[in-house]
Amino acid sequence: MSKSPTELKAVQESIQNIYRILKAADERLRFIFLTGVSKFAKLSIFSALNSMKDITIDERYAAICGYTQKELEHYFSEHIDALTEKEGDTREHLLDKIRYWYDGYTWDGRTAVYNPYSTLSFFKKQVFSNYWFASGTPTFLMERLKKQNNIELLTEPVKAKPNTFDSFDPSHIEAIPLLFQTGYLTIKSRERTEDVPEYTLGVPNMEVRQSLSEYLLSAYSEYPLSGIATLTGNMYEQIRSLDAGGFAQSVRTMLENIPYILHVGNEKYYHSLFLSWMLTMGFEAHGEVMTGSGRIDAVLEQTDTVVVCELKYHAKTKKGALLRNAMKQIHDRRYYGKYPDKGKKIVLLALAFSGKEVGCKMDAMEKGENRGKL
Repeated sequence: MSKSPTELKAVQESIQNIYRILKAADERLRFIFLTGVSKFAKLSIFSALNSMKDITIDERYAAICGYTQKELEHYFSEHIDALTEKEGDTREHLLDKIRYWYDGYTWDGRTAVYNPYSTLSFFKKQVFSNYWFASGTPTFLMERLKKQNNIELLTEPVKAKPNTFDSFDPSHIEAIPLLFQTGYLTIKSRERTEDVPEYTLGVPNMEVRQSLSEYLLSAYSEYPLSGIATLTGNMYEQIRSLDAGGFAQSVRTMLENIPYILHVGNEKYYHSLFLSWMLTMGFEAHGEVMTGSGRIDAVLEQTDTVVVCELKYHAKTKKGALLRNAMKQIHDRRYYGKYPDKGKKIVLLALAFSGKEVGCKMDAMEKGENRGKL
């Protein structure tokens, strides 16, 4: 954390004082349930109340903090019916959208629950939006992710062992336990390898993915958060309309807001920036996708569109040469062959970073076009 040892000690003592009060009232208390509690190594904050049991990933309590699908449909039936009529939608389709935005938290890899705060806020305001994330700006978390330059934690499944959830050192916080304990990653599945549980973590839902991406993009680029939605909205339309020139200009605009001292001269840095931009547009983004003939830098998917992306960076090579190489690689290795014709439009996107110059080239393979097999 960014706190000094003295400040951490003061926080530790404050928490311990609360626990001492609870401990002193032990004979009058039958049950205490605490949420939002992190277990920190090297800080004995629980020494004053050492009889507590951690049930975070205990499958017996997997549905205790959230609404299950059955509970949502039962207790909010009137709200769902009213929204269905208001939107002119079907009940099934509306439920799919609510699930997509606010469901997905699990502590056993099987039992999914809805975020209560976001669900209640949605039914009150009747607008799909990022309610939970708006309740607080995770500045420290954004700076930590930017420093580690590992956007893949938000785009690809993450493997974790049980000790990931146990405790962490406040003086050296790793990204994975921090993201899990703050709710940005959740357990997607659990399996056993050599009798030791292994967990797969991922972002729970659209609300968290889109909001976290916007804040992370703002932290990376130092572009005002208020302007992120407008700029990324323009970039989305530029991809849909194959406006390569406009897309390149939007990328330049974003890059111009990054202080020179923060620029990192390697391809991974630009991959991270690019993926964070794409996530804010509502794409399902995948980095470094393996195929039979190579590795695609990024693939963006929506219901009717797949965008196959190849990025090139070189400080001295001209952007035109980088673009030609990127698009040639897509075609020569037939990266699009991984996505058979299922009625989707395929966009081939090459993006080049040459020093401060940005170039873009786009091609499209229309629905029904024969793409062959990879």
